[in-house]
Amino acid sequence: MSLLQPIILKSAHRHFLARCGGWLLLPCCLIGILAESRCYSSPPQPAQGFTRFIPWMAKPPSAAPSQSPDKSPPEQLYAPEIRQYRQEFVGRSDANPDAVRRGERPANTAPAISLTVVAAPRRQVGSGSTFHLTVKNTSRQPIEDVYARAEFCDGLAMPGQAEHHVVRPLGRLAGRESREMALTLFGVDEGKKVCTFSVYAEGAAPVAKTVGVEFVRRRLDLRLLGPRLRTVGTRAEFTAKLTNISAVPMTGLIATVRHDACFVQRSGSAGAERSRGNLQWKLGALKPGEGVQMQVEFDCLNHAEHGRVMLEAIADAFPGDEIELAPQVVAAEGALALEIDDSDERLRAGEEMVYTVFVRNRSRLPVRTVRLVADVPEIFEPLDSEVLVDKRALAQKANRDGRMLEFAPIDVLAAGSVARYQVRVRATLPGEGEFRARVTEATSQWTGEVAESTTVNP
Repeated sequence: MSLLQPIILKSAHRHFLARCGGWLLLPCCLIGILAESRCYSSPPQPAQGFTRFIPWMAKPPSAAPSQSPDKSPPEQLYAPEIRQYRQEFVGRSDANPDAVRRGERPANTAPAISLTVVAAPRRQVGSGSTFHLTVKNTSRQPIEDVYARAEFCDGLAMPGQAEHHVVRPLGRLAGRESREMALTLFGVDEGKKVCTFSVYAEGAAPVAKTVGVEFVRRRLDLRLLGPRLRTVGTRAEFTAKLTNISAVPMTGLIATVRHDACFVQRSGSAGAERSRGNLQWKLGALKPGEGVQMQVEFDCLNHAEHGRVMLEAIADAFPGDEIELAPQVVAAEGALALEIDDSDERLRAGEEMVYTVFVRNRSRLPVRTVRLVADVPEIFEPLDSEVLVDKRALAQKANRDGRMLEFAPIDVLAAGSVARYQVRVRATLPGEGEFRARVTEATSQWTGEVAESTTVNP
């Protein structure tokens, strides 16, 4: 009986399935279909956002889309997370403005672009107004041949640009990808000045937004001095200057220096309130013609194509103003690492100071025939110089040709050694100048350059 039991059970099982008509198999099939669809349907891709810095150009690409952007006036939206004096304009190429206002989600089947423009509503005449743009592919499909175009009125000017329109190609935007960019235009006279931004892309409807900035009479002069290039691991010093050029006192003056994450705060002038990403001075009142100067020093932590440092000033009955620098921070190349330092923060005409250039051999091998040539700014008179290697004074003398100093070469700089070039100068005129040093070595034919900006007060 035990041998016949499997045969009997199998026959009974077939008979039971035949009478049920296969209804018991239906849930199993449904479960299998759902499992299969879950395996092969890809989850939505996360939004990708990053900044790429591509120069604006005067001439557009040769193949421009034939569509014309929407010329309807933009709707102004106020975003609380942006500083209160900022204004924001948002446009979408795949949505009806009424639907966006009601919070309805637009269709996302065709390629579509959104454009956001943020700018300060007021600026001083002669100052730059920076327009921050964000272009986003709101669909899941990639978009090709994307470019942005800016057209601005006669009251706005772009340094080195005669035309009143510029174009910036963006190339390809992947699904959900966004690009950020900025355009700074300067107001040449008082009044409201407008700039229209348009974005075109292959297969997507163009989108355009017009932004206006009110330029008012200039009351406060802002200056920000600093290096244009630094290497990772070195330091960078910036000097901020504010001067009341109006005929009335300014009250409630607050100066803030903001910086990108590639810079780490090292020190700041007295009175600075330091927090993550900025240093702030509450200066109070500033009389007519009176000025104030602050200095900040950073360690250059990592690479940055454009590491921004911004000086911002606000005061009572003042629209606010800002100015920024975007130095490049690059990885060190070659065997030698360069740094430069000056000995005085607040220098006046007639006083002396010392520039020091450090040349360190960071390789494991000696470097031969190290040369340094220094250019002294016109506001200084060179007095004397000294060269030390690992705190040992050398007999090298500098040949002076006008304001250029050429030092005799160091025959061998051992691995890990530091050569220190010191140049003592006297300030002869008030103003701003830049001390530059160029270093070469014969082992690998490497050339490096370093510079430091200095202000001489009256």
